[in-house]
Amino acid sequence: MKNILKTGLFLFCAGVMLFSCKEEELGPSQIIDGNPPANAFDQWLYANYTQPYNIDFQYKLRDIETNLDFDVAPADIDKSIAMAKLVKFLWLETMAEVGGQDFAKAYAPKSILLVGSGLYRTTSYIVGYAEGGLKIAFSDVNSMDLDNITMDYLSSRYLKTAFHENAHILHQTKQYTADFANLTATTYMGDDWPVAYSLDSAYRLGYVSNYASSEPNEDFAEIFAIYVTGGQENWDNILERASQFNGGSPASGRSIIEQKLEIVRNYMMGQWNIDMDELRGVFEARGARLDELDLKNL
Repeated sequence: MKNILKTGLFLFCAGVMLFSCKEEELGPSQIIDGNPPANAFDQWLYANYTQPYNIDFQYKLRDIETNLDFDVAPADIDKSIAMAKLVKFLWLETMAEVGGQDFAKAYAPKSILLVGSGLYRTTSYIVGYAEGGLKIAFSDVNSMDLDNITMDYLSSRYLKTAFHENAHILHQTKQYTADFANLTATTYMGDDWPVAYSLDSAYRLGYVSNYASSEPNEDFAEIFAIYVTGGQENWDNILERASQFNGGSPASGRSIIEQKLEIVRNYMMGQWNIDMDELRGVFEARGARLDELDLKNL
């Protein structure tokens, strides 16, 4: 399927693209076999990713795994160690704490790839992309300042991508109700989403980001990821801006967004026994402990 670019800080005009997403049919579980871990970090990854989550965490930048449209650089080892710890603590262990270890293992992408450099285009750069629920790539990791990492930085660049992909894997496994797409069936814009609406226009039409207006599955995943990782202040800001006049629509953008959120909430609880508010609370509680993590040592 086509690559779709998602915009940084949810603003296309900001010129920073968060990730691209390519949806495909999910394949069978890929148990990671191969040679024994080669060094201390590889051994740590085997114990913390491969064994508990069946995830192949790649940081050595095998070129076959990267997007060949870009010239890329490998991730520095210190930034790779930090990313491995952050992603595990804030994403995988959040999912495991709420849904159980088996749930997190079964419905996480099977490969995580780190790229040291950003993926630059003419007016923007991509700091992460995802493919078919099987792989997530986090790029530009070498730009991280390990002494000044914030949750806003991590959430907007990396963690929203991770939870977004979790939502895709879940809805590809058990489909959500058609009522969701019907709420804004006439305003999805497909590949024209980057230029179709301003961010405020998207809000007023019932979308939580420009990218959500591309098609229903992306809309669903954006609702889930932004609600869980964006924080209440950000969510309230979206609803406030969505409440403004939207050009004569019979329902306000706020009302539509709230209906969509309720459908996603009911889906997550009914199909997966996942309380989204509990998930958000665990994510935020772990974020509040960010300074407890030793990001520089194994």
